[in-house]
Amino acid sequence: MKSKIAITIAALLMSIFSVPAFANHVNDCYLPVKDPNNHQRVGWPRDPDVLSSMGEQKIIVIPVDFPDAVSNIDNNGDLERRMQLRNVSIFYDVVSSGLFSTKFEVIKNVTRINNLSKTYGGMAEQDAWKNGDFNSHALTRDALLAFQYANPSVDLSQFDAAIIVVTSGESLSGRIAVASSNDVDAFGLLPGGIHNSILVGIGALSVVDVHPGRMFVHEINHLLGIPDLYLYEADGFWQGKSPGPFGQQGYIRGVPASDSLAYNRWLRGWVPDERILCYSKIDESKSFTLSPRGSTAGRYEMVIYRISENSALILESPKELGFGSKTFPRTILAYTVDSSINPGEGPIRLVAKKDPITTAPLSPDLPDWVRYKTAALKTGEFVQFGPFVIVNTTKASTGSMVSASILAGKDASIKTIKCSKNKAISTILKVTGYLPSCPTGYKKM
Repeated sequence: MKSKIAITIAALLMSIFSVPAFANHVNDCYLPVKDPNNHQRVGWPRDPDVLSSMGEQKIIVIPVDFPDAVSNIDNNGDLERRMQLRNVSIFYDVVSSGLFSTKFEVIKNVTRINNLSKTYGGMAEQDAWKNGDFNSHALTRDALLAFQYANPSVDLSQFDAAIIVVTSGESLSGRIAVASSNDVDAFGLLPGGIHNSILVGIGALSVVDVHPGRMFVHEINHLLGIPDLYLYEADGFWQGKSPGPFGQQGYIRGVPASDSLAYNRWLRGWVPDERILCYSKIDESKSFTLSPRGSTAGRYEMVIYRISENSALILESPKELGFGSKTFPRTILAYTVDSSINPGEGPIRLVAKKDPITTAPLSPDLPDWVRYKTAALKTGEFVQFGPFVIVNTTKASTGSMVSASILAGKDASIKTIKCSKNKAISTILKVTGYLPSCPTGYKKM
């Protein structure tokens, strides 16, 4: 009896103090952050100062105007409807698997800021952010101070973030939204201790081809520490250095997009390490199965191949949900992550299959979200990546699971096999490919 107890205790201690092999292996794929002072990053460790990605986060929405520019929005819930906040909450509940949720409290009455609208820099009807950090911070601070003065019974410290909607005037009432994470000044935190805020112009809610719900997901993602994945330069939208229509941090105009990239969900803690397959080195071909987000049919949701200290190749099975409810059935999306590249310079870039659109000459007439619409690999399709070849080997009978291979060495070369039906010479056919296989009813000769 004593020996059984001893064995049981020893086994229990081993389960507590030992780490599964896959967990140790995943640590090898943590890309180090380039600038630890930057709150938006594609590397590790997670920033403790950004909005928490776990649990319910309370966000207050405050519409404001100015003495010289009175708001014309009504107070009957029209603003909440136009912001599409219900869609935002549904989106996060789905993509985080219920680990993160947003609870919005929209103030019905418009708060009057004491200063004139032009105080913070004229911005009305502009697509570019021109009033800078200082004026944006000052406008957010003054809006919260004015609200606090007009509503002394409301405790701002009960909220995790604030959205200031500029409803009129010359300061940011146009087509712009700006997120500030860990926003502080010489006086410390913003009123109520709030340090995560979004400043948005009312015009941004009615821009053609822009889904307001997607815009707020994009900005809240910033509060969570996720950087912009589009290029800041004026002609960056067609340079081929963004994720195109995949994820929510690229270009949001005219793009349906998929949900958050698996890599960004992993950084938020929404994909556990147990669902990550990490390769710190590939010297032979590897095969594996992946499940799209929301499916547990397969063990892994994402594959990472560590290329260098700061970069990695990512493979996932993308899924569009939240703003389109469509899927990319049984496809593989490949992209690279480089934590040494700053936000706005292309830290995440697609590894797209070669077709007439993805390989067309760079042109402003071919924006990234159009160029890369077909970037994901369908069954049987492949893409070359350095000395490797990535192949989607999924069979029709696998359901939601996706099978893929990273071919290395001799396997990363095109082969031709002969197949026959009933061993009849007249039925011999040749099949060429990286992983050629005989069609149904045929056998390899």
